[in-house]
Amino acid sequence: MGNAYQQRLSQQMPSDKVEDVSRGLRWVFQNIERYGGDTSQMLLMGQSAGAHLASMLLLEHALLEAKHLTKGSKEEADNWSVKDLKGFLGISGPYHLQKLGPHLASRGLYPGIMTHMTGGDLLGCSPEALLQQDDWKAFGARAADLLPPIHLFHGDRDKAVPVWSSVHFAGALKDAGAKQAVLDVRKGMTHTYPVVEGPMKRHDPQVEIILPMLFGPGAEKRLETTPTLPPMANPRIIDAAGVVSPF
Repeated sequence: MGNAYQQRLSQQMPSDKVEDVSRGLRWVFQNIERYGGDTSQMLLMGQSAGAHLASMLLLEHALLEAKHLTKGSKEEADNWSVKDLKGFLGISGPYHLQKLGPHLASRGLYPGIMTHMTGGDLLGCSPEALLQQDDWKAFGARAADLLPPIHLFHGDRDKAVPVWSSVHFAGALKDAGAKQAVLDVRKGMTHTYPVVEGPMKRHDPQVEIILPMLFGPGAEKRLETTPTLPPMANPRIIDAAGVVSPF
């Protein structure tokens, strides 16, 4: 997997979404200080498909770096390191595409769409499955040491991506040696609550997670002292929308 990732990078294949994310992250590392940012305060996060792509990048890049270190290479892996990230936040992510197929079929959806999207390589494009590959078995211990703190967030009422997706991935990460992997399952939350219903009700669980990851203990006080704003719509209407939503 690491060799394939390195090859795709060298070929500059813009259609590969994981490499798109890598190039974007590399650009931010190289340019954030020009805009007043701090490279030591960078957090990688994604929701749904974004969580899938970001987690693929995180694991593939850690594996690539581990291979460089094992071989004693002085060349940096794509000019940035996963160990420099403050953390990774994955929200409602599909982390094993092959396992997700039956769920999609049970909801009347066409699971073959994922086969088309991945070129038929469902396992090769699944973060959880990557941890079972021969490359990870060979270099995974060193790769796991490079990983930043990982926080996997999922609502237990998620209809689009079942909560077991994050549960299984969190377990696989710990079994693979990730020392800072946290599973955060929220009762009553749907797939879209963290990005739609919650913010509309002036409740943003993403910010509640991000601030402590970035600023450490005491960050919660920033939330407590933030002025409370009224909901963007009638809370009952927002709740009703969450119930009828297919997600």
